Parts: sequence; C-alpha cells; structure tokens
Amino acid sequence: MYRGFLWIWLWLCALFKHKKAATPQFCRRRKIRLDLQRHQEIAPLRCGRRKPAWVLDEIIHMAARYSNASCRLLADVFNRRHAADLGPMTVGRTYVSETLVKHQHRIAAERRNWRTRLPALVGLNAVWGMDITGMPTVDGRSNPCVGLLDHGSRAVLSLQAVRDKSSITLLRLLLVAIERHGKPHALRTDNEAIFTSWLFTFGLRWLGIRQQHIRRHCPWQNGRIERFFGTLKCEWRGLVLIDRGQLNLALASFGNWYNHHRPHQSLRGHKGYLTTFKLNLPSLPGKVYRLRTCGQATLAAKW
Repeated sequence: MYRGFLWIWLWLCALFKHKKAATPQFCRRRKIRLDLQRHQEIAPLRCGRRKPAWVLDEIIHMAARYSNASCRLLADVFNRRHAADLGPMTVGRTYVSETLVKHQHRIAAERRNWRTRLPALVGLNAVWGMDITGMPTVDGRSNPCVGLLDHGSRAVLSLQAVRDKSSITLLRLLLVAIERHGKPHALRTDNEAIFTSWLFTFGLRWLGIRQQHIRRHCPWQNGRIERFFGTLKCEWRGLVLIDRGQLNLALASFGNWYNHHRPHQSLRGHKGYLTTFKLNLPSLPGKVYRLRTCGQATLAAKW
C-alpha cells in the first residue's frame, strides 16, 4: 500500500516538474520575436564600412567596358589596378555581383552612350601617340615596329620596323618626324621601360614636349595608336614577309593607303591628310587633352 502511494507521489512530482519546464506556445513565439528584433537592431552594427562612391562608379565603368567579364575577373582587375594606391581599397566578387544586379540599367545606359559617342576634335600637332608592336616574318622572329600617330588628323607620321627596342632609337625616329611635320605639344605613351627611361624623358624635356603616361592596365587611353595597330594586323592577316627590309617597304605602302585613302568615322568620313581642309582644324594646339588623376577617376581635361 505504501509502495503504491510512493509511486503515485513520484509520478505527480515528475508531472509537475515537466509542466513547469515546458514553455507555452505563445511564450515561445514571443521569445522568437524578441530575438528577431534584437538581431535586427544589432545586425547593422556588425556590417562593414560602406564603400566610397568612386568604387561604385569604377565598378560600373568597368562593367560597361568589359561586357563579357565575370564578377571574379572584375574584382581581380579592380584590386590589381588600385593595389598601389595610398589607401588601398579592395572589393570581392560578392560585392561586384550585387552591384551588377542593382545597377544593371545604369550599366546598359553607360555602355550605349560610350559606344555611340564621337571623340572630340583635337588640333593638329597637339598630341601624338607612340607605341610599339611586333610583326612576324618567315623566320619566325617578331620584328618590333614603331608607330607614331597624330591624334588630330589620324595621320601616320612614322611607321618603321627597327632593329632593337631602345630609347635612342625612338628618339631618332621622333626627331625625323618633328623635322617633317613639326613639333607636337605632347606625346602620349604607355608605361613600358623604354618610354619611362631617363634618356627618353630627358630628350622630351630638352625638346620641350610634354610626356603623357597612361595609367597601368588601361591601353584604351592610348586608343588611337592601338586602333591603328589593330587595322594594320587585320589587313596583313596571312601576308608572308621575308625580312625587315621587305617589311619596311610594306609598312610604307600601308601608311600611304592609311593616310590618303582610308576614311575615318571619328573624322566624319574624311581621310587623314584631308582633315585639315575639310574640318578646318587649327594648325596650332587648339585643344590639347591631358590625362590627370582627380581622386580615383581618370579624366580628360582641357589643357
């Protein structure tokens, strides 16, 4: 009998303890709501700092230029381009992906405006563009070819295959072009070692020519000479050349065709040497565009 009362008492104690430990359904919902509210209040404090406005503009600018690039590639290019800045700023592919989804209409509008705009007219001998490319011959060697182009008339001032890539060779070709066509106000080149050497820099200063270096990994800032090299290689596809002498003869013939027979869309359909008479470009540097860095954006400002 006492054993039965003992079992009943133990069962009642266990039942009372279970009811005390259990939480009602409405209390659990209220507790979940409080936790969610507390998380929403604390979550913004744990987020990282907001990116500056120029980072967003740079990502949109790159996405408009590189239409087929992935988010990882855009992030890598941005981080490599701004790694040498005083305050380095990096982005991840998640940030790039969210930016592309959020600002897709702005990217499409910038890409459309960028493709349809015409470049501004530049005066004759205002800015010259110089660069080096390689042209193959039968023996399998890549011969360096120096190109010199006037930004105002798109005229090829010098196109010649050289023996070696040295600063003194470039200065000699530049002096010959100055003797024939006059002295430019500025010379735009990339950041190759032969263009940044002390000899080439001293020669330009002694001649009174301002040197313009494009930004790293931005070949489109010297796009006129790059476009000329693209036309050259497209026209010479499948052409077989024996040696450097034959290459120079072919380059002279191509330069004559490019200057006197090929129309340019950016010059309203005129030829290179006829631009002065058709568009009335000034012979002196009327409009000179200088590359300068303002904050983190590269602008083309009037001199």
